[in-house]
Amino acid sequence: MSKLVLHHRKRSRLHRESFVCKKYNQLEIISTAIRYKPSGRSESIAITKCDCGVESITRLNRVISGVSSSCGCKKYLHKGSKPKHGHARKGHKSKIYQSYCDAKSRCENPKDTAFKDYGKVGRKICHCINTFEKFLHACDTLIGHPKEGETLDRIDNDFHYCICGNLGKDGECNLRWASRSKQIENRVLKNKTGFRGISINSCGNYSVQAYEISNKKYIYLGSFKVLSDAFEIAYDWYKENRDDIPKEYIEYKKGVK
Repeated sequence: MSKLVLHHRKRSRLHRESFVCKKYNQLEIISTAIRYKPSGRSESIAITKCDCGVESITRLNRVISGVSSSCGCKKYLHKGSKPKHGHARKGHKSKIYQSYCDAKSRCENPKDTAFKDYGKVGRKICHCINTFEKFLHACDTLIGHPKEGETLDRIDNDFHYCICGNLGKDGECNLRWASRSKQIENRVLKNKTGFRGISINSCGNYSVQAYEISNKKYIYLGSFKVLSDAFEIAYDWYKENRDDIPKEYIEYKKGVK
């Protein structure tokens, strides 16, 4: 390598380093470096720290010229601007963002096909998660992030989408991530008996069905004229085949005793 090239690189490095610790608008330059493009050409970049505390990397000439005056937080101060959370990029929505939007649509959008089972019957999105940023914070600190095959689920379907307890049962968080089979089992069937899996058929009898998680399907346990008979059959099945007996069965059993 010629002395001329080495001398040029040394001058370039010294020139970049002369901007370190200087501040332009809201950005303070912490350090500088060279970044090589796929084409082989290089450009000077700056590692900066914004007044809001965020560190970022941008082209050095953009910082010096004032084109880049902040990490991006500056535009959020303007009316109508919202900070970007990175979960709804063009052409791709994260699983957390999509689950939140679906839940909010079910509760607030009359045109949603599921609105009749949620918003129309009074189900709400609590103020504690009325924005995605609040919900995302709840995922980071409380309910965690979804695993493969899990979507957003209410622990008790008689209550709302809530983590603070104001609209949840007994003042507790009413949200979790659950698999499809778990949600089906947790679903309150549309019947007047008050017991999961027991419904009144067209003949006026009590039909009993239970959900098998292993086979992912419902099984028919019979039809009975008396509710107590249907209850005993369903209760015995849950006791033999499942570890999580529905709460209404346990409460009724305690009341009978």
